[in-house]
Amino acid sequence: MVATRPGQATPETLSRLERVSQELVRKWLDQYRRSINELPEARMQRYNEVRGLATRPEPIPIVYTQSIEVRKGETSLPKHLYADERGLFSVDLNSWESTVITEEIAKPNVVGWIRNFDRKSWSLAVPYEQGGIYRAMYPDFLVVRRTPDGLVADLLDPHQLDLADAPAKAAGLAKYAAENTPVRSHRAHRRRRRSD
Repeated sequence: MVATRPGQATPETLSRLERVSQELVRKWLDQYRRSINELPEARMQRYNEVRGLATRPEPIPIVYTQSIEVRKGETSLPKHLYADERGLFSVDLNSWESTVITEEIAKPNVVGWIRNFDRKSWSLAVPYEQGGIYRAMYPDFLVVRRTPDGLVADLLDPHQLDLADAPAKAAGLAKYAAENTPVRSHRAHRRRRRSD
C-alpha cells in the first residue's frame, strides 16, 4: 500500500476516478449525440475538446455539414465533397500534397475526397501516442474509392520521414485503420530535397 498524507489520493483512487469519470462523460456524449451534432460548428468543437481531455482520447464522430468555411486557395481540383458550382474545390497545397492528391483523384475508382483541415468540428482526428502522451493528428486527405466490396476511405498524410513524430503518427494511423474498417491508412514519405 502506498503511504499518503491526509488529503492526498492514492494512485488506485485516481485511476478509478478517471475511469468512472470517463465512463460518465462517454455516456452523456452518447446520450446527447444528436443534439450536439445539430449545434453550430464552434459549439460542437467545445464538446470535441471535452473528448480530447481524457487520458485516452475519446472517438470524435465526424459530422459533415451542408457547407464549410475555409479560405479559398490557388489550386482548384475536382471530386471534392465541398466542390463549388463548377465541380471544383479551391485549396492551397504544398508541392508534395498537390502531387499526392492529383494522382489519387485521377484514379477511376475514386468517388470523392476531402481536405481534412486541422481542428475543425468536422475534421478527422486520429490519436497517436508519443512518449506516453496521446496527441491528435489530422491526416491531410480522406479519399473515398469504390472497391468490389463497397466504399473504402483511405487516409493520406504525406510527410517526411525525418520528422521526429513520423513513426508515432504512422503507428497511430495503422492502429486507427485496423480498428475502423473499411478505413485504410497511408502515410506517404519522401526524402527531403534542398528545394523543399
